[in-house]
Amino acid sequence: MSIFTRAVQAWFACCHAIEWFMGLMVVANPGTFQVRVDGMIDHHLPSKSPQLSIPRTAVREERLVDFVGWLATCSQLPWSEIDHQLQIILPESARNQFGGCDTATISSDGRRFVDVTCDAGSPLDWLRTRSGKRESPAFARPVGEPMAVHEITGKIFPHYEVNGGTAHLVGCQLEDKPFVRLTFLEKNAERVQVNHAYIATDGSSVPSEIVEELGLDQVEPVPVTQRSLHPSQLDAMVNAGLSVENHSGDIVPMNGVEEPVVVTIIWVKYVLGQLQFTIGNESVAHAFEGWARTLQAAPYHCPVTNSHTFKLGQVDDGTIVAADEIDRCNRSGAHVLRSDLVTCNATGENVLAEFVKPCPVSDQPVLSEYFSTCRRCGEEVSLPVLQKEVCAACRSLGPVSNADPTIAVVLQKYPALARWRWWQLSQTRRVSIVQASGMVRKLLMVCDRQNQTITQISVGRRGSSRWTVVDRQDWSDFLDR
Repeated sequence: MSIFTRAVQAWFACCHAIEWFMGLMVVANPGTFQVRVDGMIDHHLPSKSPQLSIPRTAVREERLVDFVGWLATCSQLPWSEIDHQLQIILPESARNQFGGCDTATISSDGRRFVDVTCDAGSPLDWLRTRSGKRESPAFARPVGEPMAVHEITGKIFPHYEVNGGTAHLVGCQLEDKPFVRLTFLEKNAERVQVNHAYIATDGSSVPSEIVEELGLDQVEPVPVTQRSLHPSQLDAMVNAGLSVENHSGDIVPMNGVEEPVVVTIIWVKYVLGQLQFTIGNESVAHAFEGWARTLQAAPYHCPVTNSHTFKLGQVDDGTIVAADEIDRCNRSGAHVLRSDLVTCNATGENVLAEFVKPCPVSDQPVLSEYFSTCRRCGEEVSLPVLQKEVCAACRSLGPVSNADPTIAVVLQKYPALARWRWWQLSQTRRVSIVQASGMVRKLLMVCDRQNQTITQISVGRRGSSRWTVVDRQDWSDFLDR
């Protein structure tokens, strides 16, 4: 079937639906739903007829007058709303079915039509067999739907900042994703109510919030195109829509109409694209996707820092990373990752690890020039741990017994030390500082922490803070029996 033939069929289908709506008048009586044509009762439908199972939460109501206007637009018929009434200019080919009238008018409350007659036969037959059949659905798209790539990029690009570089689009594709709208009629408060149910491609009912987000409730007709659903897929979606049930049993009565009066395929734009951020000779890619209507810029995921950001920069080795993760070494001036820098415990400067070394007492990184020698233990320590030239380890000796594991190893290695009493101990990363006292004198030994070999011996008097370093040649006075 050619595109032209399909277009003609769709145009006549919309015209037929409009002509039926224009000839429709609702009269409510208990227990019946009456359709009046030319002043005569044409059909009596029991109000308790079988009901379709469409969840109320998935149904959107629309005024009859608005829906008729939409159908008129589909058929390219001029219409306007004047003094709370919708007026449609009828084509000449249809005027003989409306008593020769060149316009049809419907009250804006949707309760009645005025100045309209119709002798075209059963409006219900027209509705069920000629208007919105599955094989010739109407086509629509959300009002205000982005249609061009520049409308997408215009929403995305301003969010990104590339220090010393550029961001550009390397690819963007707008795909049409179909939703099916099923339109039903319902008797409600003495008027004809138009209900729309929205079905996704997987056959599920589209939640109300998604309907609003994607603009499915505000659509405009589009010409018949080659884009369409395969009949089997369309049938599956319609059938799924007719069988959707709410677990609470909340359903919409459709008064026995087993088929929707109009089937509309709504094409919604879905975006697939990729940005490229370039600085110098290096570049990184950033993919994005989502519904064109709701698409928002997503932060770039930096695999190096495992962070998300809208601002990118480059470190000195050329790697493009999250700009917020870049810092400057206060010594070399190099731009590197913040995680590659350490903070000097003495000055607070952020520098590369090559400029610092750990303090054996505090275990904190400190710039090499901020070290000095403790006058008691002789260890090279950072300035922050020194007070009056004595390190924190020497100032924090704590009492232990000769059964302490460290003291036990020292005594085993140097048995002559067993004559000393009142042991005290403190340790750094490299050494153990051991103090022993006698009745008059006290002894301070610095031992290698790995094997407890003594590296320095100092002697002093109890009650005094002064120590004298013992020459190695005199150690035998303390270490031999």
